Amino acid sequence: MTAWNFSPRHKPSKAPALQKQAKAGFHDGRFLSRRLLIHAINYAPEFIGCGKYTAELASFLRSRQHQIEVVTAPPHYPGWRVRPPYRSLAYCYETIDGIEVTRCPMLMRADGRGVWRLLAPLSFAIASAPLIAWRILKFRPEVVLCVEPTLFSAPLALLAARLVGARTVLHVQDLEVDAAFGVGHVRGEALKWVALSGERLVLRSFDRLITISQKMRSALIAKGVEANRVQLLRNWVDVGVISPAGRRGNP
Repeated sequence: MTAWNFSPRHKPSKAPALQKQAKAGFHDGRFLSRRLLIHAINYAPEFIGCGKYTAELASFLRSRQHQIEVVTAPPHYPGWRVRPPYRSLAYCYETIDGIEVTRCPMLMRADGRGVWRLLAPLSFAIASAPLIAWRILKFRPEVVLCVEPTLFSAPLALLAARLVGARTVLHVQDLEVDAAFGVGHVRGEALKWVALSGERLVLRSFDRLITISQKMRSALIAKGVEANRVQLLRNWVDVGVISPAGRRGNP
């Protein structure tokens, strides 16, 4: 996987040996555990889509001894409906793979289309705002990782991260503004100009952006993000479960 820089916002030691240890993640023979808060609308137990990759990334980082917290929505994908024992309009707390997960309410409609594609992430951004601010100020992470979708939640997370001196990373799984206007969920040239301007401002506020394809990386650079701040981290697959096979006997 891509090497991630979890260094907090301070000047590194001038001693070359200490700098080398820090880059390797060790100090005095011990692994340096970093605190990371992930803010995403999708998370486990969703078994497809962004939730699967975000949860697996969190578990991977935890296996490397980092401290992880997650603020997310109730599991709702696919279908845009919440299944028991979860509830769409309630806050709840649980532990998944040793990771503390806080879930925030979200308005949604089954197979949500049109305006619901706007209302759902907006309601999640509003409901999660006090929780994300509280958890960042209390947990004091060294890295705040936001996942797009949804970009609605990013501004408050950025502000809280700045208050505690945390690095900010945006993992772009989907360019949701482009997608919303592209498929016709939202219309209007004036609204599109406002949305794209707001998107550009938010994107350029992150310390680092990560995305899943070269084409999306190029799109982010075209939106005004410096090329050296955009890295590629492709989505992965368990090749022990899914692998190429011959056509014969493979429906």
